[in-house]
Amino acid sequence: MKHIKYIIASVILPSIAFAQLEIPKQGVTSELSTWVKAATGILAGSAAAIAVVIIVIGGIQYMTAQGEEGTGAAKSRIINGIVGLVIVALAYAIITFLISSLNLGVA
Repeated sequence: MKHIKYIIASVILPSIAFAQLEIPKQGVTSELSTWVKAATGILAGSAAAIAVVIIVIGGIQYMTAQGEEGTGAAKSRIINGIVGLVIVALAYAIITFLISSLNLGVA
């Protein structure tokens, strides 16, 4: 269990460290949309990294499983990770589309 925490930390911390944000001086709307887009990118990247880690853990669990119960749990974990990854991708696409279609000042 300790290894999982180290893996997650090594994936999430670099994305936070490189999340520098330059805010244009075009007004409050532009500033808000820039912050929303940056926060969405950070959260989506972190959630996607966690989903990939869950898929990898499910794959390792599947390879080392003995019996039907172990493989069933591993398949369930892999499917849950894939569903989570799809949900994160769709949420990011929807938010990016809404920001660009409402002309909130961010391309």
